[in-house]
Amino acid sequence: MNLGTSRLYKFALEIYFQFKPHSTKDFEGYWANRKSGKDWHFKQTDWLDGYWKSIDHPHRKLLVDTIMKYEPKSVLELGCNVGINLELVNRRSPKTLCLGIDINEDCIKYGIEKYHFKDKNNNIWLLNYPIDRLYKLRSMRFDVVFSDASLIYIGEDKINTVFEQIGLRTTKAVVFLERHLPNGDGKSVYKDGLWNRNYVKLIREYLPEFNNIKETKITKDIWSEWLENGYIIDAWR
Repeated sequence: MNLGTSRLYKFALEIYFQFKPHSTKDFEGYWANRKSGKDWHFKQTDWLDGYWKSIDHPHRKLLVDTIMKYEPKSVLELGCNVGINLELVNRRSPKTLCLGIDINEDCIKYGIEKYHFKDKNNNIWLLNYPIDRLYKLRSMRFDVVFSDASLIYIGEDKINTVFEQIGLRTTKAVVFLERHLPNGDGKSVYKDGLWNRNYVKLIREYLPEFNNIKETKITKDIWSEWLENGYIIDAWR
């Protein structure tokens, strides 16, 4: 495939994802096999490097501030990419066990290499698992389970399973930075190539013990692209 054909294929794929509602399997295939791209304002040549350099993006501080309210001794990130959010948690609380899972093996390898060559001990661990395979963690439980724009790729076919498994892994709180529909009826809505849903209703149905729930709207200064339906939803016992 030459360069021109490759670019045309990527453009067609983006249009395809915008308009056809996708199952989780479709998105899993895309993210598991992704090798290139220019995320984060197209200012880098390598997509993994771009994620790493987005460490100072304002939404990450807001997310980590929310997580750290619960003074966690352990956290699990669903869809961690190269582990940037876990790095920020580690900086704030080096003794906190930070575990991340991601479906893309290259993300995990990149993140492990970054952490491995640091001139310090760290408490960050990355594993190559899809989000709906939390049973592979066996009996492990975490004070906080969180996501950062990863559940937008989980379709109607798996979102209930994911929440059931989250319930088995979480002891203190959940924190989701996702596309939230506060007035939604609980059903997922496919819009602009992403799954939007009412996370409060999902929490009440699948995580009833986390009966304290807060909805924080994402503002323009935090993440302008997420102004419409972007929220942090955190829930605790």
